[in-house]
Amino acid sequence: MFGSSSLNFLHGLDAVEPEQQQQQQQQDDERARAHAPRLPPSQNTSRSNTSNTRDISNTSNTRDISNTNNTRDTSKQAKPPRPPQALLHPTSKRRNDADSNVDTHRGLLEDAHHAIETIISVVFQSLRDIVSTVFALHTTSEKEERARRRQRKRLENRLRKWKKYYTFDAGDAIVKSGYPLQEFNVVTADGYHVQLQRIPNKGQQAVVFVHGVLDTSLTWVSQRIGSNRGSVAFAAYEAGLDVWLINTRANWPQRNDVRKKSEFWRFSANELALQDIAAQIAFVRRKKASEGDANVDVRAVGHSLGGACLLMYAVHKRLMGEEHHLDRLILLSPAGFHSKIPVPLVWAKYLFPALSGSLDAVAPSRGVGLGLRTPMLRFVIFKLLADVENHSVLREIFSVAFRAVFGNDASSWTTIVTMPHYNKRSMPMISLHLATHFAQWARSGTFGFFDGGVTWNEGRYGAPRPPSVAENYGLLKGLKIDVVGGTSDGLIPADMSYLHYVSLTESGVSTATYNEFDYGHLDFVMGGEGSAELGRFILDRLAGGVTNGAG
Repeated sequence: MFGSSSLNFLHGLDAVEPEQQQQQQQQDDERARAHAPRLPPSQNTSRSNTSNTRDISNTSNTRDISNTNNTRDTSKQAKPPRPPQALLHPTSKRRNDADSNVDTHRGLLEDAHHAIETIISVVFQSLRDIVSTVFALHTTSEKEERARRRQRKRLENRLRKWKKYYTFDAGDAIVKSGYPLQEFNVVTADGYHVQLQRIPNKGQQAVVFVHGVLDTSLTWVSQRIGSNRGSVAFAAYEAGLDVWLINTRANWPQRNDVRKKSEFWRFSANELALQDIAAQIAFVRRKKASEGDANVDVRAVGHSLGGACLLMYAVHKRLMGEEHHLDRLILLSPAGFHSKIPVPLVWAKYLFPALSGSLDAVAPSRGVGLGLRTPMLRFVIFKLLADVENHSVLREIFSVAFRAVFGNDASSWTTIVTMPHYNKRSMPMISLHLATHFAQWARSGTFGFFDGGVTWNEGRYGAPRPPSVAENYGLLKGLKIDVVGGTSDGLIPADMSYLHYVSLTESGVSTATYNEFDYGHLDFVMGGEGSAELGRFILDRLAGGVTNGAG
């Protein structure tokens, strides 16, 4: 069913041989290095090419970001991690950024007087400057000019502080908790820049973590450890695994060197799986090989859409006659089967296909990102949510409303929506065509690649309909796959997760297992009561433990 034309759809490029891919990667590196913008110090990272990293020892309080291809690795001299701190709503100074020592947990009401004071100071200083200039009341002395510059600088600093709430990412969480960090900017085959973080255990088994929709890699490292609530990525590192945290193109820096700006958001789950995940897994293998670990197969943990994309990636590789280089998949409440969705969200499975179809009719290459688009709107919304979290009555009302919308899902929604990766600078968003892909899964009851219409499908797949992912699970024989469902999950009920296990076993994948935990959808990554049990389960599977069948 997949002919040579299918690769054009799935990768957006012509098929190339591995040697050509390596040459293309080198060209991408050079191109990215040439176009890399100089970033202000507040962003604290180098965004240039697939070889650039920020490499941090856990004995340092600052990020050391290399701007060359030769990176410094001090992880071997790293001391044992310091006792971790709670990472939600961090208030300590961001490294190399003395202006960001700001309380990130204040609500909008609590910030109002700060904003008013700043505005009044700016207005009256401007009026004084205008009066002095127009009427030339006196000649400004050098001393007065220095005082004026100092006052102007103080005002600028206060404005800058006011703008920089909630700018916190996975790299901050890793360093704040005392772990070593390497961060890479990977360029996909279709020109998107994606961020890949590593908590390095060189020479050990590599494991990648893939987040879900409207999420980032921060979700894997944002919880306390050493208690009943844990960050599984830290636990994996402490268990001796080489940990890699994948991000998708929907996250910061939301940059593409090839496409027009209007085309950036033209992607579905196909591109997340077959471009973003494929590029980062390939990078992990190349990096491990450069460190002496040849022929590396990685283990992967995916949540929600991340789990579905890992399955899509593996199936597509086998359809193309290629190796997926995966040793094990652990899928936490994986997306893909959505014949059951919360009643308040039923409208979405009809609205999004209609909107994307209309857009394709007038602008076939254009995409739309769905989310809070402007910094001011994000700022106001997230500060109001901080007010909600700070008041118990509002918090309970908010939780009840969210659970009603999301099928009585038991997740801690007030904690989730005030996570620091939802910030004024940026936030993870969802594209219109990705939302349409979800709607296609919900309407068809099957798990397949994106359906772009007969003409579009013929050009990409060589068939009027897209191939099914689930119907090709037989290509994954021998791959160890652990499917996990949540009995309190309202977004993807446990019986929807169970369909993956049924499809796998019916396709002859005897190495598949199924287990359930009493979790809401986001408890799998945010932690909750009994999360230590889930952590032990994941670490046991990552260490190679196998229990065939449903548990």
